[in-house]
Amino acid sequence: PPPPPPFFFQAEDVLRDRDGCLEFRRVSSDLVWVPSIATIRIYMDDVQFIDSSGIGALLGVQKKLADSATPISLHTDQTNVVQILELLRLQRVFHIVTDAKTA
Repeated sequence: PPPPPPFFFQAEDVLRDRDGCLEFRRVSSDLVWVPSIATIRIYMDDVQFIDSSGIGALLGVQKKLADSATPISLHTDQTNVVQILELLRLQRVFHIVTDAKTA
């Protein structure tokens, strides 16, 4: 059988504040936990800043998938977001993809 398709989530600017993060958690809870999903790609090009609520929302997705082998990649071209993710050493948890890299 063919491999399961990746799951794409366009984060846009929802990870920038508490209300947006709550929405992200709600939507991801509804969609992400499907056993047939092989990869999760979260596109964050429009996220210009990420705070602790946004980090918590991303880690919530990772925590729910901790028992599965489903890889999660974060796609962003925002330098300050990449710097925050790397400062927190989240490249150990997520595959961080910038414009210079490919998925």
